[in-house]
Amino acid sequence: MSLHDMYFSKKNKNHIFSIIQDLVLNETGTDINQNMDYVDLYRIKYSLIFERVNTDNIIDLNKALIDEVAPLFINDIQTNYKSRKIEIVRPIKDTHIRTESKTKEKIIHSSERLTNSLNRYDYSVNLEDYMNEISIQEITIPEENNILFTNPLICVVFTFGSKKYENYCRLSDKLQLNNQQYNIYTPLQKLKVSIKDSNEVKINILNNNLLSILDTNDKIHVKKIKQITYQNQKYLSVQTLEDNSLNEKEPIGIYEDNKLIKTFLIDKIINNYLLIKDQTLEYNKKDKYYVLNMNLQNSIVLNFTPE
Repeated sequence: MSLHDMYFSKKNKNHIFSIIQDLVLNETGTDINQNMDYVDLYRIKYSLIFERVNTDNIIDLNKALIDEVAPLFINDIQTNYKSRKIEIVRPIKDTHIRTESKTKEKIIHSSERLTNSLNRYDYSVNLEDYMNEISIQEITIPEENNILFTNPLICVVFTFGSKKYENYCRLSDKLQLNNQQYNIYTPLQKLKVSIKDSNEVKINILNNNLLSILDTNDKIHVKKIKQITYQNQKYLSVQTLEDNSLNEKEPIGIYEDNKLIKTFLIDKIINNYLLIKDQTLEYNKKDKYYVLNMNLQNSIVLNFTPE
């Protein structure tokens, strides 16, 4: 096979693009595969390198391609970050240097979402006024049977008003707790972003191809709550409006007018009735109630700089 045929083969094109993709992803936290401008530029550079580099060795050609294209993409992404006031947080390599850090932590939960939220993968929360700049430290997501967990990479998208930034995260650990597996992800690059313009942040958790995970609401609406006696045992009975995918012994949160008022473990499920042993709850039929499966809610640890 000629040098031309080896270089322009589909296998070589995809292989070198994958190398450049990994380099850029690890350096900037951005996946160039999702940006058609970068994909098109790669194709143009691919042909130019073959014409420009005088060699009879495919290794030299591939190296020249990587050396030119990877820094080009990295610099462009970093310039874009700078224009949007997004900073890449670099770790301090010298462990002997000790400085007093002003960075603090804040944990946000999908169970504490605002009324305009859709579900646990697409929700909004309010951040405090004193939070100036934020970055993701880690995110913990209960594993489910959906496309999010078919790849170790996910993308967390934060939107503040008209500003949006994407932070790719990689699976770093797993925890097993009460028959539920929790996946822990950490950013490929910590991106620090200013949030002075808005206290409300919209969070979208997408898969590695930036596809949405769930397009329906995950609230389980309540028809009625009352105290009952069943088989000589007192229960709090929660009647749901629709079928639910809950299981016995799972934790649920009960919300009244979008405010979490109590959490319970389900003892029995009979059709659309959730029975909770030896528990009581004041029920006002004028208010709206719903249930969330607390086993499926995610949490994000943010680092923030206070004002």
